[in-house]
Amino acid sequence: SVFLRAPLQTFNLASRALQGRVVGGQAAIPHSRPYMAYLNVSSNMLRGGFLVAPQWVTTAAHCSGEITVLLGAHNITEMEESQQLLGVESYHVHPKYEMFSNDILLLKLTAEAVLKKYVQTVSLPKTSSDVPTGTKCLVAGWGFVDNKQTTDKLCETNVTIYSRQKCLQFYPFLDGGVICAGSPHQLKDASQGHSGGPLVRKGGAEGIVSFGNEFPPGAYARVANYLPWTREVMG
Repeated sequence: SVFLRAPLQTFNLASRALQGRVVGGQAAIPHSRPYMAYLNVSSNMLRGGFLVAPQWVTTAAHCSGEITVLLGAHNITEMEESQQLLGVESYHVHPKYEMFSNDILLLKLTAEAVLKKYVQTVSLPKTSSDVPTGTKCLVAGWGFVDNKQTTDKLCETNVTIYSRQKCLQFYPFLDGGVICAGSPHQLKDASQGHSGGPLVRKGGAEGIVSFGNEFPPGAYARVANYLPWTREVMG
């Protein structure tokens, strides 16, 4: 069954609006991913996002609820000097969002984040072209690192982009706004991964953790596909 990060069910798929999990992950070097955002959502779900401009965070559209954003965090249960807590002024869900497609949400913060060593923006793709098959990427998040073990510290894992043809074998309903990635030989995935967190290549955000199976690959909203809409919303 495919687990979604939204409280929806179709195609006889089980809902995946569960906690976060980075399968096969390991603890990240503290504050080595300064673009990461931890989202405190009123639904009590673990959610992630990433800072794309001083006043803007990108996440998944199914991460709904009243949100506050924590930046500069490594351990989300500790008061770290690096942390900045900001509210959300406005929520911008993609107008064509529905299950398995257009799973992107832009959050305009109540104030600009103060950019410093441990709080930085992440770059977006320069073009709308697809990520090449076999590209090595990184995904990070907080929450479950396996079925039972939880962590309050940021974890990460390396994954590889699958070909679109191979993706369609796992998820035959995918459109061009989705890419998938995982490790074909090891159980590495953002499988219940921090919904809304980034799939990163060479320091740039290529995907948004969206949905997946109990096993790799996981599916990600393809950031490059939404560049015109993102620019329009952010002005």
